[in-house]
Parts: sequence; structure tokens; C-alpha cells
Amino acid sequence: MKKGREKPLQLPILVRAEDKVPDGFLGANGAGEAVRRVEPGEIIQWDKSGSIFRGEDKKLWVGLGRMKAAYRRLDNATLREATEMVRAWIPGSGNPGLTHAEPDEKTRERARWDYSSLVSNALSDARLVVWWVAGDERLLAPAVFCPNWETAAFAHLWAGSVRLCPNCNRPFVPTGSQEYFPARAGLHIAQLRR
Repeated sequence: MKKGREKPLQLPILVRAEDKVPDGFLGANGAGEAVRRVEPGEIIQWDKSGSIFRGEDKKLWVGLGRMKAAYRRLDNATLREATEMVRAWIPGSGNPGLTHAEPDEKTRERARWDYSSLVSNALSDARLVVWWVAGDERLLAPAVFCPNWETAAFAHLWAGSVRLCPNCNRPFVPTGSQEYFPARAGLHIAQLRR
């Protein structure tokens, strides 16, 4: 493998199995807890049903997705807008918002701090765990356990397995380096070229 081409470690994201067939078990307090993987497409389905997020947290999820996409694309104007979307969740949000007068490097630096803080808070209930994978010959495997679907949605967004279209804010499971919602990708690219 060429240097710089390493794939990031993709840890499975787990939730309690509840009424589904478990993919494995966590050893918790001497008892095994049935867990299952959360696939990226499930986050999309749960989001469509409107049953993942409590209150305004969907706005935070969308804002973080837009921040990440804008940062990756070097789009400082959208980065400022996305940061304003999530301003209420930023610890010590008495901070003044990013202004258009700030140099781009300052915008990006502040966005990194804000994104880091917000994602850390959103994932504060998630735990790095070692689980027994049903049907796997390995003894144990690492994973991220999320106590609820909201935390799992933030974990998938952070891991990049679910992205939000920077133009229409619709979530999608990316193929390769795909940046836009699939059904509208051509339209979005045409709009950007104008």
C-alpha cells in the first residue's frame, strides 16, 4: 500500500439489539448484553421517520455535517454559515460568531476547535468497547457502543459513513469521495459551475 493511501480503521458502531437478532455480545457487569451493528443506511431510514433526534438536535447534526463537508472542500463561506447553525451548542457560546472579515486561516482554526468540542460532546455517551462477534473465529473485536440511535447517528456522521449534502442537507451513504446527495449531484455541480 502506498504511503498516504492507508484506509482509516472502521470500527463498527453498535446499539442494543432490543428486538433484533444480535450480531454479538458485550460483557457488561458480568452479564452479556446483546448488541447489533448500526448500518449507515439505517441512520438514513430512522432520520426519514423523524424518530432519532430530540428537539433541536437535528439542527446540530445537520450543522456538523455541513461543517465537516465545508472544511473538507475548503469552502470558508459555508463553514461560517454552518458554524452559525451550531453556535447555540458551542460550550461558552458567548463567543462572537465567525465574521466574513476574518482571514480564512482564522475561520478554519476556530471551526476545528468548535467541531472538535461539539463532536466530543455529541459522542460523550459512546464508549470504545471490546465485543464478541457472533459467528466470528476471533475472540474479541473493538467497536464503538452507542446507548441510543441519536448518538449512533452522530458517530456515523463523524466516521464519514453517513454524509449530508452541502446544498440540500439530505443525508446519504457516500460512494467513494461523493459529496452530494446522489439524485441531485448533477444539479448541485451545475449550480456550482455558474
